[in-house]
Amino acid sequence: MAGRDRTGLIAILLLALAGVAPEDILDDYERSATRLSALYALLGQPDDAVRVRARLEAAGTTTTAVVTELLAGLDVEERLRAGGLTAAELDALRERLTVVDEGGSQDAGVVVAVEDGRGAAR
Repeated sequence: MAGRDRTGLIAILLLALAGVAPEDILDDYERSATRLSALYALLGQPDDAVRVRARLEAAGTTTTAVVTELLAGLDVEERLRAGGLTAAELDALRERLTVVDEGGSQDAGVVVAVEDGRGAAR
């Protein structure tokens, strides 16, 4: 729900493919989850964090542990090839995620940047 499941996993895969360090991926995931409380309040919905925490506690784990374990055992290229991507598609995807077209093309890629705790990109 709200990007924590399939969308969150896709984001983790793409960040890993782009070469983002596991600790930065975890920071990004946790920051996104933290910011969802404001969205739920705006929508007048109960905060889903309560449900997520309860499920994690019932499983005897934490978000940090789950994401850390996922990343420690993740061969992102192997996982995406198993999903049907070719080597050429993986190369094109990685390039699109990490290369900026300085010419200002509408089809430019995106440089992955992760904010530090003070909001500065690194």
